[in-house]
Order: sequence, then structure tokens, then C-alpha cells
Amino acid sequence: MMSSSNLLPLFPRISLSSSNRDSRAATCSRWKKISNFEYELTLRPDLYTNKNTQWFFFRVRNMRKKKSYRFTITNLMKPSSLYNNGMQPVFYSSHDAKTNKVGWRRKGENIRYYKNNYMQNGRCHYSLTWTCEFAYDDDVCYFAHCYPYTYTDLQDYLLDLANDSVRSRFCKQRVLCRTLAGNLVYILTITSPSRNPEVSRTKRAVVLTARVHPGETNASWMMKGFLDYLTGSTADAKLLRDTFIFKIVPMLNPDGVIVGNYRCSLTGRDLNRNYKSSLKDSFPSIWHTKLMIKRLHAEREVVLYCDLHGHSRKHNIFIYGCENKHKPDKKLRERVFPLMLSKNSRQSFSFRSCKYKVQKSKEGTGRIVVWCMGIMNSYTMEATFGGTTMNGKYKDTHLNPRDLEAIGYDFCDTILDYCDPDKCKTDACMKELTERMKKRMECRARGEPDESMSDSDTSGSDSSVDDGLPVNLLSNMPKINRKKKLRSRSERNKLTTASPPKQMTPPAATKVVLPKSVEFRPKNRENIPKKEEKPVRNSPEERTERSAKKGEYLQALTSAYIRSGLLVVSEPKAQAATTTAVKEFSFNYTQKGGDEEGNTDTGLTTQYLTDRVNQLTAHEQYEILRQSALKKQLSAGQQRILAQKHLAAVASMQQTDQHQQNIQQHTAQALRRIAAMATTTSGLNNHNIFLRQPQQTTYEEVKETEGGQLFFRRRERPPARAVTPLSHLMSITYPIEAKGISMLQKPNNPREDPIRHHL
Repeated sequence: MMSSSNLLPLFPRISLSSSNRDSRAATCSRWKKISNFEYELTLRPDLYTNKNTQWFFFRVRNMRKKKSYRFTITNLMKPSSLYNNGMQPVFYSSHDAKTNKVGWRRKGENIRYYKNNYMQNGRCHYSLTWTCEFAYDDDVCYFAHCYPYTYTDLQDYLLDLANDSVRSRFCKQRVLCRTLAGNLVYILTITSPSRNPEVSRTKRAVVLTARVHPGETNASWMMKGFLDYLTGSTADAKLLRDTFIFKIVPMLNPDGVIVGNYRCSLTGRDLNRNYKSSLKDSFPSIWHTKLMIKRLHAEREVVLYCDLHGHSRKHNIFIYGCENKHKPDKKLRERVFPLMLSKNSRQSFSFRSCKYKVQKSKEGTGRIVVWCMGIMNSYTMEATFGGTTMNGKYKDTHLNPRDLEAIGYDFCDTILDYCDPDKCKTDACMKELTERMKKRMECRARGEPDESMSDSDTSGSDSSVDDGLPVNLLSNMPKINRKKKLRSRSERNKLTTASPPKQMTPPAATKVVLPKSVEFRPKNRENIPKKEEKPVRNSPEERTERSAKKGEYLQALTSAYIRSGLLVVSEPKAQAATTTAVKEFSFNYTQKGGDEEGNTDTGLTTQYLTDRVNQLTAHEQYEILRQSALKKQLSAGQQRILAQKHLAAVASMQQTDQHQQNIQQHTAQALRRIAAMATTTSGLNNHNIFLRQPQQTTYEEVKETEGGQLFFRRRERPPARAVTPLSHLMSITYPIEAKGISMLQKPNNPREDPIRHHL
């Protein structure tokens, strides 16, 4: 980079600052002289960001006439641009303005937009280059991306409106809010004054906003044409003021306009992605605009909302709307207004370029947020930075400020046509839209390409999603370790094929000096505590321990069966044939956990024990239970359920007659409930189930002595037992009624059931 003192006075001098009072901030951060007639420029990104380098505005002085100079901007970020389709930068000559009264115009030759070798944060940069011959020596000239419209221009225009005695009667100005920098955000209310409040209540509303993106200056020119028509003295303008109330916010982001940003505000964020945000202090203009629309919509019908923008990748002027897919009565209604506008503005407006998608990445835009409030005609109108390709005398020409103002006039005429009490035009447009939709479906059915899907990009920038909180809030927030976004497989393949893997070099060791009060210097390195190693999950030791616990659980379960008197210990002679008996009476397990008829392994085990209870010894029964649990690899909870079912099955094995059968059924039901409650309330370790020995008393004796009820008393485990369980044995006291209640039937009245009543 060369300073201006090294430049010869014969060659141009590029100025990085602006001396005008109209707040046209220069956007060139540095420039470099390549040769006597060639210069490279680097644009400053939006404040507090590292992107959005699109808008440029700089001054050139001390040039020589009839010499071709080349200017190259080297850090643009969009992969495509209209500069490759014939678009030219705008040019202003101070000498022409004084002598010939010629203002901004298009100028530039040999224009190219291409990818260069520079990269930043993994993003490629693009260059824009053009040549220019100056007509005068020592002139002061300016280059810009589009026709400038500054905050000062807006204030001058509003001052003229306020000083006009006629227009100020129906155009009221007030301050909507102040921005972060303290600049005023104006809101205009345009309607004919009425002494009758009932007449004003019946008026419908129209809301227009513009310049949420500072670099889209063509939006301000469209807004100027709209205001000129609406505040004019024509009959149509008076009819509009008599019929509607217009709420207009001509510049939503004055801070970005003043500092020369292209897309963001002073928060470093895109305001048109934060309409859903509730941060009033960070986005005051957006918050107050949304609140104004909500209140207005609650008071009266809002016919139309439109946000004016500029587009850098497509020609012509077009509209983005919101499709009413899930409302059959309003289907295609959102396309009526754009179709009418295309008929009123045939030379610049393209209906084919209009899109109506509601994309997830655009949920924070004003168009979609207002549409979600219930306003059907919610639009974003985009004006190209380039020219028009529509048939007519202005085909393939650039749009100038007069053309942009003309679209504002046509917009007002379309509002009158759309809201005309005579619905002939609306019905004709609906019929035409229906025919267009039928032709489109027929083309799709035949497999032909859909022309309406061409150029379907609904974004004029490289910032299509909200990029987080404002910068001032991020600086105060604690750092959060967020997971890195995984790239897609195609992106990973591109990275691996494009560049070989880099060899990782260990970072240089940095010496940390602690204060003397906390400095720790051990004499021997052996005294340094080592970090505890995390245990390996599912290790062989853990698997061995789990299998041992299963065996202990089954052993304790069988011991509880024997001690309760429900299992009969066989003779010693039969115990010797345990292995052969088990093999003889074994049953098959399936991979699905059951037999071919759909019975589960648990049901097979219960059925097997029930059929052969007189033939199997206690050891054989235990072996069958152990095989069943180990074969299924049951968890602790499943083992509890299996034990309860086996307990009920074993209780039913010892039935001798009908009287004893009823007793055993209630006994099994009581034992099952005791086991379930002991598991949930007694805090048993390893999820084991233990039963209290009934003190060598049969159930019949208990029934006779206690008046037909059986009691299990809550006692602690005795210190010494023949079979010691692994966990703390508890028994729960519950009265059990042994008469007339089946195990599968429950009384309708909870008070009739003594067990439930006790619980």
C-alpha cells in the first residue's frame, strides 16, 4: 500500500474519506498503486463483521484526461454478479455537474467479474475490474455501486414535505424510535383528515417499509416515487388518501446508511433476519415496526404490506410473496397483486421472476413474520441493480432513478385496481392464474422443464440466515463450547481431494508463571498426583461380576422358595440325578424369546414347572430357573418380574383340593405384592427379592387364629440364618383376606379390598 505523498500530481489520487455532509461514507479500506494508470482497492466489510463487501463508494482526483485508467476491487464475496451481464458502476463528475448539470450516470468499459486467488476464513474472493477515461484534467469524480440515496437526502425530502402547507395537512410525520447511534427513524401517516371518527375507522391500511439493507439504495428511489405520487394532487392520489391509511417507514437502518454498510446495522447483524427477535434494545427499528403493524392489524384490516429491497443477481423488478398452501379458499390469491402490477408496469416488472416460497432460512424476514400475523398480501419487492430485459423501448438498458420512481407510481395504481369494488379485474386475474397453473402442471406431467422454476434464487445476498446475537451482547456472554457443525459428505470429499492432509505439529510449550502465594514445586516428581483413569465400561471384570450377581440372585431366590415351604426338597437319592433329569426334561428356547405358537420363554418355564412339579426336585427346579434367566440375559427389572411369576406358579403347584387351592391363590397374590413392594420401597441392593419365613405356621392355622386373615409382620432380619440372603431382608405387614376373592378378580369398591385399603 502506498501513501498519497508518494503519488505524482499527474496521476489520480484515490480518496478514502468523504468531505460531503450527506453521509456518503467511503467504503475503501485501502488502495494500492500497481502502475501509473492501474489501482487495486480493498473494500471495508460491514462494521463488526468480516463479510458483506458489495457496496463501494470512493473519490478520484488529479487525473489526466483521455487516459484509460483501470480500477480493480479485490475482495468481493458473491460468486456471481450482474457485472458479467452488462452492468456498469455509476459515475459522478463535479465538472459536469457544474457546467452541464449532469449528475450520476453509468460509466465503465472492459468490465469483468472473476474469481481471484485470495481467500479469507475459507471463503473465496472475487474481483471486479473496469477501465475509465476522464474527460477533464484535475476533476473530482466519484464511483459507486448504485445511485446513492443518503440519510441526509431523506431528511431534506421530509423537511420539504413538512414545510409544504398543502401536503403537510394529510402527511403527518413522527419519530418511530431512535437507533443505537441515536439517529431518528421516521414514520409517515398519510391519509385524508376526517372529522367523523366512524369514517376513519372503516379505512383499511397499507404498510410500506424500505432500506432495511443500507446498500440497497434503489429501494429508497422506489419509496421516493411512491411518496411523490401519494402526496400529489391527482384524482387517483386523493382517492387513495380517502380510502386508505398509509403507514410508511422510509428508512429502517439509518445507522448502516451513515457508516456505509451494505447489509448490517451497528450490531453487526442483518435486521431483515431478526423480525422474530424480542431484543428491543438491539433492534429498535424492527421491534417498533413490528409492534406498529400488530396494533394496526388489531384495529383495522391491513390490505397489503411491502418491504422494498434491491437485488444484485437478477434483472428486472419482481416480488417475493407467501404461498397459501393450506388454505384452499385463498389459493393463488397472493399472486393477484403481482400479476396486476406486471400489467401496469410492463417495461420493468417481471411476473415470471416472482416467487412465493416460504423457506425456513427466511423465517425471520419481515415478509414471513407479517404474513404469519394474518396479512395475506405480505411482499418483498426487489429492484435490480442492473437493467430490464422486458420487451419494450427500454429493453436491455439500465434502470435509472426515474425508472425506479416510476415503479412507485405503478404500485399506487395497482392498489386502486386491486381494491376496486368492481371485481372484474380481480376475477380476470384469478382466471388467468388458474390457467397458468394448469399449463404448469401439464408441463410437469410431460416432463418438460418448468420455466417458472428458473432463477429461483430468493436471496440477493450471501447472508440468508440469522447469524446469532448482536455483537455487543456476544462480548458480554460467557464462552460456550459449541459443537462444530459437521460438513456434509460431499464437502468432506472435496476437502480431502483438494488438499492433502496436513502434518500436525505440536504447539510450542508455554511457560506459566504462578504467583508466589500459589506456586507449587514438588521436590520429587513421584509426589505429583496422577489423574485417575476412567474405568472401562463393559469390561470382562464387570461381565464376570454381573454373572456372579445373577447366580447369587437365583440362589437367594431358590433359598427363599425352600424356606417358605412352597418348594419340597427331594430325597438325597434323587438329588444325585439332577443333571440327567434336567437334560431329560429340558425345553427348547428360540431366538425370538418363545416357541412357534408365540409363547414366551417365561411362559414356557412356568408351564414346564406346573406340569412336572411332582417329578422335579428342588435342585432341578432351581436349575431350570437359572437356565431361564441366563438364557434370556435378563436385566434386574426383568428378573424381578420373572421371580414374581415363578413364585405365583410354584404356589399353585401345591394345590391339593378346592379349599387349599383358594388359600394358595391368595397366598401367591400376597407374596407377589410383597415382592413388588419390597423391591420398590425397602431399598434392596442388587434388585433381589427376599421373603420372610412365616414362623413355622401353616396358612390354615393362621386363618383360624386370626379370624380369617393372614398377617405378615414387619421385622428386621435376624442376625443368624441357615440361608443368608445377600441384601437386607424386610417383610411388610398387610392384611390378606382369604375368602371369596379370586386372584384374577378385583373388587369394584377399593374399601372392600383390605390390601388396597391398607395401602
